Amino acid sequence: GKAKHVLNQLRTTRNGNLYVSDFGTRMKGTGVYADLLAQRFKKACARLDLNKQRGPGLDFDAFRPPPRPGDQLSLF
Repeated sequence: GKAKHVLNQLRTTRNGNLYVSDFGTRMKGTGVYADLLAQRFKKACARLDLNKQRGPGLDFDAFRPPPRPGDQLSLF
């Protein structure tokens, strides 16, 4: 009973289909139920402080591409 209910809820977000393969829409739902889930997710993220920037961010200055096979490695 629960599996059928969940699959029916999923179908309501995808115009009656379980899966939509169209690029840009396959990871998103449409309709009232999808909008409700998006609102709940945003509120949960705000409540748990998941949207704020943590730390100084990424520093790409120290990145060096890995050596190719056969390249001489340096000691320092």
